[in-house]
Amino acid sequence: MVVSITRNATFFIGSSSYSNANSFLLKYDLNGNLIWVKPLNDVNGNMITYSLKYSNNKLFIVGSVDSVMIGTVKYKSTNYFSGIYSNSFLLITDTNGTIQNFIFTANNCMGSQLMDISFGINGSYYLAGSYYGAARFNNIILHQNTHADYPLPFFAYYNKSNNCIWAKSISTDAT
Repeated sequence: MVVSITRNATFFIGSSSYSNANSFLLKYDLNGNLIWVKPLNDVNGNMITYSLKYSNNKLFIVGSVDSVMIGTVKYKSTNYFSGIYSNSFLLITDTNGTIQNFIFTANNCMGSQLMDISFGINGSYYLAGSYYGAARFNNIILHQNTHADYPLPFFAYYNKSNNCIWAKSISTDAT
């Protein structure tokens, strides 16, 4: 379970099991009174959350998701490729818990982990994590140029429209 505190509320995200059917977002007032609980059932995959941050009246939920069946992770009616390991996501909600955007940040056969987010100016943000093999950020793909038994770190810059402007890593070839 992770937490984010704003001037008016405290938000928690977690799950009662490893299944996304039990993943939820909670909002409490500053006195500890529960305001609402929202299930995160729009994402079909097992969610693991690493970071929950607040910026510009939005919640940014960073983590990884395992596909329910090897091959796809589904958000609403869109299928995303997912390999046999976890892949990263960024889920953006408003302060009422309504999902505004789902970004599947890295997808490849070996998996990735998106671990954190930091905010820039004018609604931009930076994502950090690690990946095996290759990672996709919109039309930017990072490739490991050598086989490694360990993940490589990455960081990426997104504008306020959720478009990746650049993605960087060590020991990679970007296309």
